[in-house]
Amino acid sequence: PYIHALELTALLKPDAQRALVFGIGAGLLPAALEKRYCIVTDTVDIDPAIIQTAKDFFNFSPQGDVFMEDGRVVLEKSRRRYGIVVIDAFSADAPPYHLFTTEAFSAARRVLDPGGILAINLVSLVTSPGDEAWLSVYKTLRKSFPEVRAYMSGPPHEGLANILFFCSDKSLPLKNAAALARPLIAKDLTYLTTHELLPSQKNILDALSLSDDRAPLEFLMA
Repeated sequence: PYIHALELTALLKPDAQRALVFGIGAGLLPAALEKRYCIVTDTVDIDPAIIQTAKDFFNFSPQGDVFMEDGRVVLEKSRRRYGIVVIDAFSADAPPYHLFTTEAFSAARRVLDPGGILAINLVSLVTSPGDEAWLSVYKTLRKSFPEVRAYMSGPPHEGLANILFFCSDKSLPLKNAAALARPLIAKDLTYLTTHELLPSQKNILDALSLSDDRAPLEFLMA
């Protein structure tokens, strides 16, 4: 469901010409963006075995470039501009902390076109106590993007859920965009858009802002 929900980026940014996806997995999202929405998609993964497995077993053959490199390095070095950037990267049980700092999100905004979309998948507890991880990511994103929205992409399991963040320098009419979804993913987008997470002002004040100097994301998730 969360992969289906990430297609919302293409519906929110229908004029996107190119996308950048961190974390290849089976290559499902890059394939959907290219085949369903004609968006050339560059992909990034640090693990060569993941890239080869996606090619050998899941027909991963994108039109865009495939970077076997650390995602933060790609963000900092990129001279391309993208309509869509998606961070769906995990190392063992936690995402790479250096992709979730103020500096990383600022770098992501630099490579986005005006009105571009940054989307992030984070598996986190959604009930207090334990929700500090997603709240810290939310607070950190708001330093770089005036529009930040957070949603559950499916029902929680033992308190854990895939939380999707959608960020931009412009307002995001998610429900309007979801209404344009193809039938296969419409149910998942309906769930997403009706399960927005709205932190209180106290939540925001108490949350930790993540930076390159201090980003204990693994600790918060543990």
